[in-house]
Amino acid sequence: MTVDTSDSRHDNEQNSSVESISRAKPFPGVLQALILLFFSAIVLIVIAVLAFVILFLVFGIDIEFADMDDTSLVWMSILILFCNLFFIFVGWHYTRRSFSIVFPIKPVASIIFPPLILLTIGDNILGSELANYLESVYPMSGEMKKFFNILMARESWLSAIFLISVVAPVTEEAFCRGLLLYGFSRWYSRWKAIIAQAVFFAAIHMNLHQVTTSLVFGILMGWLFLRTGSLLPCIVAHSVNNSLVHFVSFVLNINIKGYNYVPGAEGAIFQPLWFNLLGVVLTITGLYWLLKVLPRGGYSTD
Repeated sequence: MTVDTSDSRHDNEQNSSVESISRAKPFPGVLQALILLFFSAIVLIVIAVLAFVILFLVFGIDIEFADMDDTSLVWMSILILFCNLFFIFVGWHYTRRSFSIVFPIKPVASIIFPPLILLTIGDNILGSELANYLESVYPMSGEMKKFFNILMARESWLSAIFLISVVAPVTEEAFCRGLLLYGFSRWYSRWKAIIAQAVFFAAIHMNLHQVTTSLVFGILMGWLFLRTGSLLPCIVAHSVNNSLVHFVSFVLNINIKGYNYVPGAEGAIFQPLWFNLLGVVLTITGLYWLLKVLPRGGYSTD
């Protein structure tokens, strides 16, 4: 009597193949993320230079980074949007997972948003004061100040809102809380992954005064994503955070020293004590409330 072992051999080979795939480390790890970020920065710079040269030679438009008008901000926003989306999709391709797994944008309970907005406003106020302290120790460069003044100018604030409250939240959340956190959470423990993606999030801002506040915000958003399993609340919180100063300045028409209003004096200007205390209260209240309403257990990227 002979025993046909061909089927069993085939099954064993299939099982070992599946096991080897499951043991393989997913994309991206930290090194792969660094490479992807490096090439995206190089491509963005090259395309930006080419675009500025074409605008100057063909249309006679001379654009300087620190002296942009409303139209220039729109074009820069579109350029950044398409370059970032391109590299996000490149990264997603190498994950070899479905789009909805790497970038889940599923609805969440509406009760999450009120405490999340309170927490975001509180964090924004305290982050602004931290930036003021950094300014007192390490003043921002003149060129960077000019650029932020352009973003805050009344005549260009709608274009600025498109850049910082639409383009930045969508692309940065997709890259950091979507692509990076998906990969990192399968390489490392939950909190190591959260901190690692937050470091990348802080680094892409390339400005010491934003790096420190972005690191804290990045940790908060990474934690939020793994608790909700959705990029939607992260994008909303990011958009609120980035547009808050413009809302206070141009919708409420309120000037707060050290926050959205800096007198003519040289050096750092600090916020009023009552405003900082408001930030502390909103942060504690929002975080406590959010912990009460968030689902327990969290979200797994497996």
